[in-house]
Amino acid sequence: MKKKKVGLPQPPITSIFLGNLEEFEKDHKQHEKLVEWHEKYGSTFGMLQGAHRVIVTSDMNILNEVFVKQFHTFQARMIHPSFVVDQVNGRQLTLFFSQGNQWKRLRALFASSLTISKIKSVEPIMEKAHDELYQVFKKNENKVIDVIPNILDMTFAFISRSALGINEEFGKSEYLHKIVNILGPEETSKSLISSFFAGTWDFLSITKHFQILQFLTVFREAFKLRDNIIKAITERENEPLTSTRRRDFLDFLREAQEEDFDTTNKPDLDMKIPKKITRDELIGASMAYLFGGADTTATLINYCLYEFTIHPECEEIILQEIDDYIKNEDDINYNNVKNLEFLDRFIKETGRLHPFAYLYVIFAFFYNQNIKIPLCL
Repeated sequence: MKKKKVGLPQPPITSIFLGNLEEFEKDHKQHEKLVEWHEKYGSTFGMLQGAHRVIVTSDMNILNEVFVKQFHTFQARMIHPSFVVDQVNGRQLTLFFSQGNQWKRLRALFASSLTISKIKSVEPIMEKAHDELYQVFKKNENKVIDVIPNILDMTFAFISRSALGINEEFGKSEYLHKIVNILGPEETSKSLISSFFAGTWDFLSITKHFQILQFLTVFREAFKLRDNIIKAITERENEPLTSTRRRDFLDFLREAQEEDFDTTNKPDLDMKIPKKITRDELIGASMAYLFGGADTTATLINYCLYEFTIHPECEEIILQEIDDYIKNEDDINYNNVKNLEFLDRFIKETGRLHPFAYLYVIFAFFYNQNIKIPLCL
């Protein structure tokens, strides 16, 4: 495919190797930088993140094309340019990183594996995590406390226990500490290894073989977590059928496991859509639960609490709605919570106002004869 210039405005290139990435990530204020560039260059502009050629837009017509008219074309997410991930042939891809038929297949498999009845089966785990959070708040009654770390402890307790059966003491999770370190890495320009991968993204077919270098960065913790997940999967594979252990999401996904399908065989993937996931994909899915579940959920809850403080009238409506459907602790279940329609709308509107994962959104290729444009919205 030939590349054609589209004449978009863009910030001046500040680094031959990193493009605009150093300026974009400075002091971890990416959102403020996007707003600044939007005001200066308009609703649609280009930028370079390492070797990633990116278009940023708030144009409603383009958004309508991406999310509605041509949604079938946009089947993958943009990943950070320093991540050495082969989104086409990677063996342990998740929904966050996969694309094309593989993305469609994984989404369908996960949706069928995690049915409502199976989600309901982990309600006791959720209730225990909520009760532990309540006890923390009760101990600090009438005191001013920072609720953010406590809420993160609660969401991670639920995710880790329900996804992998990890039972750590509430508020003292070693897993959570490692994940926080991974999710909050230093600026790319301050890491020689990350800068190398970001600047050589066009040569991914070669640089992907140097993934071992990432073990020297904060991602070494991710490799350790992966080993722990493999151990947990192996233990489940070897446990007797008479085991009385409480089943979790990992067990549900294992029911959809297939050992012999080769996801690197592109013709096979295109012509035969397998109805089970591979062991490598199972490992990747478990990693995605730990990394993608706890922090995003905690962030959304924190934003909801913030909106309560500036919109007390909404809080009153929600409290009344809860009183109408939930009379005591025994009434706190999936069906009754589903009836809280105003709360549901409030949460969705909060997520719209405060997009907590705006840097990890759609990455796609827009094809128009001889034009290929990576698109980040």
